[in-house]
Amino acid sequence: MLVTHAATPVRVVRSFFSLSHDLLLPPTTALVLAVFAPSQWLPTMPSTSPPARTDAAMAFDPTIGAVLVVGGDDTFGNPLGDTWLFDGSNWTALPGSLPARTGARMVFDAARSTMVLYGGASNAPFGGAAIDETWEGSGGLWAVAAPAVTPGGRAWHGLAFDVARARTVLYGGRASDFVFASSADTWEYDGATWQQRVTSQSPGPRSKHAMCYHAGLGVTVLFGGEAAPFSSVDDQTWHFDGSNWLQVALAGARPPARIEANFVYDAARAVCVLHGGQDVGTGAYFADTWEWDGVVWTNVTPAVAPPTLYRAAMAMDTARGRIVAFGGFDGFLQPLAATWQYGADATRFGVGCAGGNGVPSLAAQNPPRLGSVFTVHVNQASSVPVAAMVLGLSNTFVGTTPLPIDLTTLGLTGCRALVRADAWTSFPVVGGVGIWAAPLPLASNLLGFQFHQQAVVLDLAANPAGAVTSDALTVTLGR
Repeated sequence: MLVTHAATPVRVVRSFFSLSHDLLLPPTTALVLAVFAPSQWLPTMPSTSPPARTDAAMAFDPTIGAVLVVGGDDTFGNPLGDTWLFDGSNWTALPGSLPARTGARMVFDAARSTMVLYGGASNAPFGGAAIDETWEGSGGLWAVAAPAVTPGGRAWHGLAFDVARARTVLYGGRASDFVFASSADTWEYDGATWQQRVTSQSPGPRSKHAMCYHAGLGVTVLFGGEAAPFSSVDDQTWHFDGSNWLQVALAGARPPARIEANFVYDAARAVCVLHGGQDVGTGAYFADTWEWDGVVWTNVTPAVAPPTLYRAAMAMDTARGRIVAFGGFDGFLQPLAATWQYGADATRFGVGCAGGNGVPSLAAQNPPRLGSVFTVHVNQASSVPVAAMVLGLSNTFVGTTPLPIDLTTLGLTGCRALVRADAWTSFPVVGGVGIWAAPLPLASNLLGFQFHQQAVVLDLAANPAGAVTSDALTVTLGR
């Protein structure tokens, strides 16, 4: 019986392949992983998108599992007050709005499960009033807070949430591009009021700097910025521990000096990720990606990345383990409406067909990171102890035939092929749960590599072919 069962997946997969491929490839992921290796930064093509903008505020809201983007400047330099939600695939405009502003900053207060947005300017870069407002909200539902003490109106400040101390940390900023003095003050917000922190050391006057809270170190990290418009841009790295600022003595490579870069924390790898910005001294725009682990900077810029992004917005989607970037200038002062994602990801799509235990479904057990073992469970499998995973480089076409493809003619009644069959692997099924595991090589040329997978599960009584299919995953390899 086991011999029959072991042979059956081969027959089923051969039939599966015969519909889409002339050659049955060997049972390995090696072919798939060696064929194509695009950038780790991948463009997303949502069906709807926010209008093009620069200097928007952006953060991930875990209470709704989505990234929020608020405000910014439109293509004519007019401030916006709209709120948009990104769920990993598509953008949705939310009814909540704020008074129009640009250059505001926003973080998620994990202690109180609320967004905190502060400041901004009403009409930058052409002057306009700096805004002295603290807003809180979730899912686009905003309410203005009324703390007794505030940092005063400002934009282009740094903002980060200190998880260990449950404080929103603010540093620097200035009133507008026509107010040449940047601030050098440190403030904290506990949900009730703002309190200024007097420190013996500080990064000095600056605005348009990047800030990120490094949870592994328990410090707020600050990089770059300028003391006044078009001047005094530096490449310093500073840590704030809640009591004092300390400039980090650096050895080795570091990002070039810049303003308006984006800086977010990847908890899975314990690094702050920095991308883009501008060197106003030279006029150069950056498309590089750097990671700060608390000791050294590492340039991880892939071969293909977003265009030069200046005044863009970026947030870490902790639910999906991906960084999301939106908007900004492209180096030609043209506002963008592009969405980019960076990091490891496994996204489900499509539907399977029912067998005796229900409809098999794929569930990634961990992010697909290079140097790890990526494991996928196939739930609602039958009691037959072996199944097959079909792997493909496309989920749209097989030659000129669009996917999905109806497999009824092969005896898999009501089942569909969701991915192109380029390779396959067998895997065990124990207690109705299939366990597919793939060691991912630690190879930098595979960063951003993307493939698709779908399970073929034996279920001898389900249909004439004796097998059913699962839904599918789109897998993007990351660090």
